[in-house]
This record gives sequence, structure tokens and C-alpha cells, in this order.
Amino acid sequence: MRTFLRDISILTLVALVVFVLIYLFRENIPFFSKASASSVLTPAFLLIFIIVLTVARVGSGKKADSQGFFTLSSIALKFFLPATLAVIWFEVLKNTTYADILLFFIVYLALSITAVLLIIRNLKNQN
Repeated sequence: MRTFLRDISILTLVALVVFVLIYLFRENIPFFSKASASSVLTPAFLLIFIIVLTVARVGSGKKADSQGFFTLSSIALKFFLPATLAVIWFEVLKNTTYADILLFFIVYLALSITAVLLIIRNLKNQN
């Protein structure tokens, strides 16, 4: 349980750092002028990747034959849920400016890489 809370803390810390950096650079970099969009995207991505880590964590406590299924499911969710958020963000909410697209992928990339590294680290620790 302690490693799970540590993973959630690391993911939250990365999300907070990304949010603060976008907020700080909004004055200096013109396409970060819509930094308020990151206040919606960062918690949404954080929630998505907490769900992904939870599925991976539940799978690590199962028998060896079903651990792979849960890990594969968590990776599939890692791709499916952000894609759903992308459709909502770009098509439904009509956030299609260069700044919106860049902010979306900066937050996605930072949290996605962190989540995958945490899942891989947990897989290494199991074996």
C-alpha cells in the first residue's frame, strides 16, 4: 500500500510541477497565455492516470496468471481514456487553437511518461 501511495504522490507532484511551470511561463511565452486551460487539463489527466495506476495496482495483488491481464488493461486504459478526453477537449469544447493543442500534449506527455515509468518500476519490483 505504501508503494501505491508513493506512486500517487509522485504522479501528483509531476502534475503540480507541470501546472506551476505553465503558469509561470504564461507571461513569457505567447502561446501559454491561456494557462487557465491547464487548470482543467491537469486535474483531468491526473484523475485518468490515478485510475490507470489503480488498475495496475489491483492486478499486482492477483495471481500470477491474471497479473498480465491487469497490466495490459491499465496500459489500454492509458491510451483509451486520454483519447476520450482529447475528443471532448477538441471536438466538443472546440479548443482547437495552437495553444490548446500544445497545452494538451504537454500535460499528457508529462503524466503519461510518469505513469508508464511507475508501472514498469512496479513490474520490476514484482519479479
